[in-house]
Amino acid sequence: MPQVGLVQANPRSGDRTHPQAYLPYSVAMLQAYAMERASRPDQFRFLMPLAWRVPLDRASRQLRDADIVAFSVYVWNYHYSLELARLLKQERPDRLIVFGGPHVPRRAEQFLRDHPFVDLACQGEGEKVFLQVLERAETREWDGIPSISYLSGQGSFVQNAAAPREVDLSVLPSPYLAGLFEPLMAAHPHVRWETAWETNRGCPFSCTFCDWGSATGSKVYRFDMERLRAEADWIARNRIHHVFIADANFGILPRDVEVAQMLVDALERHKAMLTLCIQNTKNATERSYQVQRILAGSGRLFFEPTVSLQSIDRPTLIAIKRDNISLNSFREIQSRSLRDGMTTYTDVIIGLPGETYESFANGVSEMIRLGQHNKLNIYNCQVLPNAEMAEAEYRRRYGLECVYLPLNPPPKPGASRQFAEELIETVVATAAMPREQWVRARAFAWMTQLLHTGRLLQIPFLVLAETYGLSYRRMVEAFLDADADAYPLSARIARLMEETARRVQEGVPGFIYSDDLLGWWWGPELYPLARLVADEQLDDFYDEALGLLAALCRAHGLPLDAALLGEAVKCNRALLVTPRGVDRLELNWDLPAFYEAALGGRPGGIVRRQMRYCVTPKAAFTLDGWLRAIPNIALRDRFHSFTEEATDYETGIAGLHRNWIAPGTSHAGSAAGY
Repeated sequence: MPQVGLVQANPRSGDRTHPQAYLPYSVAMLQAYAMERASRPDQFRFLMPLAWRVPLDRASRQLRDADIVAFSVYVWNYHYSLELARLLKQERPDRLIVFGGPHVPRRAEQFLRDHPFVDLACQGEGEKVFLQVLERAETREWDGIPSISYLSGQGSFVQNAAAPREVDLSVLPSPYLAGLFEPLMAAHPHVRWETAWETNRGCPFSCTFCDWGSATGSKVYRFDMERLRAEADWIARNRIHHVFIADANFGILPRDVEVAQMLVDALERHKAMLTLCIQNTKNATERSYQVQRILAGSGRLFFEPTVSLQSIDRPTLIAIKRDNISLNSFREIQSRSLRDGMTTYTDVIIGLPGETYESFANGVSEMIRLGQHNKLNIYNCQVLPNAEMAEAEYRRRYGLECVYLPLNPPPKPGASRQFAEELIETVVATAAMPREQWVRARAFAWMTQLLHTGRLLQIPFLVLAETYGLSYRRMVEAFLDADADAYPLSARIARLMEETARRVQEGVPGFIYSDDLLGWWWGPELYPLARLVADEQLDDFYDEALGLLAALCRAHGLPLDAALLGEAVKCNRALLVTPRGVDRLELNWDLPAFYEAALGGRPGGIVRRQMRYCVTPKAAFTLDGWLRAIPNIALRDRFHSFTEEATDYETGIAGLHRNWIAPGTSHAGSAAGY
């Protein structure tokens, strides 16, 4: 009886006490179909799947009895999988090695010649194809099996015709409901499990940077609702820690509102909690908003709605075939989210074809002006192996210059790695954004994340944007261009970001290692804050920031009230979560009301009145405790709470509690003047 090993080697996260790992959903789908649809289900024996990366010798021992080993590969496990496959083939040359998954090239000849230990490369949906491979494993006669590539005994390359996509998804059994994960979960009871959950397959868009639409075509096919209801119940009943809804556009179908509600209902029924991530639909504004409201409104899951754009530059959107996606959807969903108190985040990409520094910086500034004050996830443009962007002609047309970056840095600089290094091809310059402009765009992104969405200067930024019409771009660039003599701390931060961006262009990950800051790698958008606090220079930075912003206003001829700007900076300093807090805060303007209104998308003037506040620390932090906590503190929680105190000259209500950055209660998001 042939024994089958399945490998979906994902990285584990968490720590030794609470490790987190994804269930191997992709290979479990292969197993579920084979067990149900094989002509003789008892002809194969499936071993325990390898669900995460372990040392190669240990993985080899786990798979020593396998006659057939199938790998599901993508950017996070591709090189590890190749190393393991090579070892397994060396140990037993007769062992059948099969590779599938999004990383397998559609044109696989060079892949197979470069990796002769791989017997078969499978493209596209794998369930039916893999069963045919299993049933012919003894004869190794691969003629007629669709969607596979291989080298014949004579060394010629063979690529069989692609199989049509599966229209009737009901023929694909659920690995959850088939009980395939229970043995793995029982063998690792200490793991907090994460999983992917499919409700449909397909994508109607063809974005050139994405291999999703190119892999699945345009039509969206659906799993039936009864299956999904049962799977939602399984997820809740088994206390799954995190769920990634693996649809390209969740919310695109009318029934997705019901799917969202059924997950929430299942969690409520089983009194379960989880975190949730989705790929939101691009255009179906009303339905998308309903879905996000249901999920964000549940007390049973942590979910942060996304309102993604990647770019708002029209030529760029045309170049990446995203111009059929409505920008009005972003504006409307963001506005409604602000009004209804939902915090969102927005994904942006640096280095897209056609994007210039000007269009990028203006676009980020506009997104903030439209209300995205909570979080901007600003990624480097990455070239996925089966996306249109990977094609040679496309690269030439847009002048893409790329390097391979490690997905993760080593434990320490120069340290050896336990596993094969996983690399992702990354755009570091284009014809429209040459190398120095890319460096400036990358530094601009990090500086924006530090100063505005990172909360370091969000209050004065909002005051200057709303009261004086100063653009967010100009404020961020003022810090990028800070004079080293007048503003040494700000200039040092800017140079650090630029130097880190240049290292990225040389193939070095965009992180900063600090031996005295816990021996961690820090993102350039967070490291300056950690450094300022650890070196007791935060107050000096705020003094610099006040002077720099005042000089910027003077340079633009703005009628600045210096006292107002000073109080805005003082407020920001007092409320920022740090080990050394401030007990009392006295103001002459009602900045709290202005700030909450701006975050809620209702900007207005700032009322002058004397106020006193008691600042309430979220926790008592030592420096090390704060350093460990701050990367995991949600951005909207970077500010302390405060209580307005009744005074002789103010008629406010004693004990009125407001949380400046947790607008999930009554206010969210923002607006400003660009």
